[in-house]
Amino acid sequence: MTTATNRVVSLAINAIVLLLDRGLPALIRPMWSLRRALGTSVVLAAATLTPFASVVRGGQVTLDVDKGSEATISGTLEGLTFSITKPDLNKDGKIQFGLGSLEDEAKIGTVMVRKVSDESEIRYEVKLSPTGVTLASLEPFQIPTFIPTVPAGLAGLSYTIDADPFLTSGSLFAVGQMFDVTGGLIDSVPGISFADLSSGTPFTGSVVVSSFDAFTVPEPASITLVGIAASCLIGCSRRRRGGGISARR
Repeated sequence: MTTATNRVVSLAINAIVLLLDRGLPALIRPMWSLRRALGTSVVLAAATLTPFASVVRGGQVTLDVDKGSEATISGTLEGLTFSITKPDLNKDGKIQFGLGSLEDEAKIGTVMVRKVSDESEIRYEVKLSPTGVTLASLEPFQIPTFIPTVPAGLAGLSYTIDADPFLTSGSLFAVGQMFDVTGGLIDSVPGISFADLSSGTPFTGSVVVSSFDAFTVPEPASITLVGIAASCLIGCSRRRRGGGISARR
């Protein structure tokens, strides 16, 4: 490929990465700068390619954590394991993780979340059934964070969720809601089991819902917005070349 072609391809790829990482607002100014420097055709090339990246983009997990703490999301993808740890840099109690492309997300067999704060450690695992149920087919959904209240002083809690029966059971949760757990199970809630994090034995005691973690998918409207943004930039380009549009005829 020629140098000019390589530059166009590189700029288009950078635009795709920027859109997936930061969203549409972060893309507008770079597109405008590219239009001024290299012409409308380069911007149009980037805008043409970005919708296809948006279509295949996977979901996102937003974890509710203690402000200033950290969290880890890990799992299995076609037999391989992955793990990412992030701190709450903004100290707003929210940490976001991307799940890659929809193709990759469909191959995820289990997702594990670990939240660590000064007071305790909470871990949970979301298991997907081998019958074709994927994260993408269930999204959007929320997973409650359970905190042990009895016995007092428990160092950590872990729980495993069988996603399909848990999410389709119709069980409703609210922050502050209390549950009694016997032998690791809650009578009224299927698809979830609890264990003492330190010993691994079935947990017996009480838990409370402290927050919710959101598993979401990108909005399809982002494709339309990228097209609108590109059209506006091209329109501005034509307007400048034509010396402006007069209000009088």
